[in-house]
Amino acid sequence: MSTAVIFDEQSTGVIPCSFRDRDGSPVVPNWVRWTLTRNGSVINEREQVDVTPGADIEIVLSGMDLQLLTTENKKKVVKRKITVEASYDSDLGDDLSLKGDYEFQIRNLDYIK
Repeated sequence: MSTAVIFDEQSTGVIPCSFRDRDGSPVVPNWVRWTLTRNGSVINEREQVDVTPGADIEIVLSGMDLQLLTTENKKKVVKRKITVEASYDSDLGDDLSLKGDYEFQIRNLDYIK
């Protein structure tokens, strides 16, 4: 999990995801989906969003995905989390689960409404 990345409020941010097997080789999942949350609550109805599977994908967030809530307007930065879920097949079995999350920050731009 990382919080080093800071996106500007209501701008566009890209979160890269790579899927690897136990040997570190790229693997294309059977399916991939992600959810955007703040303290466990879904943001902007971005729950279980399906993505075209690939060994390397990018999740693009923009506009309302990166908007501050009214209760956050006085904060300089706020945290959000993307949770990614996928499944893949390997010599260990079929439909094996992959799960992970990525924490990032949104910078409050004082004059954005």
